Amino acid sequence: MKLSLITGVSKGIRNLAAIAEADGHRNINTLISEFEAGVNCFDKPGEALFGAYNGTTIVGIGGVNIDPFENLAVVARVRRVFVAPAVRRRGVASVLMDEIERIARGHFSKVQLYTTSATASHFYIARGYSPVYGRPRVSHEKLFAV
Repeated sequence: MKLSLITGVSKGIRNLAAIAEADGHRNINTLISEFEAGVNCFDKPGEALFGAYNGTTIVGIGGVNIDPFENLAVVARVRRVFVAPAVRRRGVASVLMDEIERIARGHFSKVQLYTTSATASHFYIARGYSPVYGRPRVSHEKLFAV
């Protein structure tokens, strides 16, 4: 498996969106719509979108943005993470998150995210994220040492 920086919407990402939707997730379709509309292209300082590839097939995706729900440019948000069911539990999400966090550490003091999935919650907690309660749009956060 290899990671690549994504700078546009490819046929592979569209295929991954169909897999995500069949798995009950619309987040990749949202990513495509926002990218094509120029709303979110992961192109501001500290932002990046990565694809995880098995050969030439994209099997996972995820990125980091300046958090659009915060007024502080030092807060990042993990966005649009999805791994195809056929390759889950093989380290794809961990490799994506390693790179997302590496990029975020260089630009932000904190990264946060939102998930309602118990499986994802356990994954993020195992990566050092703290659960957040009582804040809309934030379920987990991780502070970076300065």
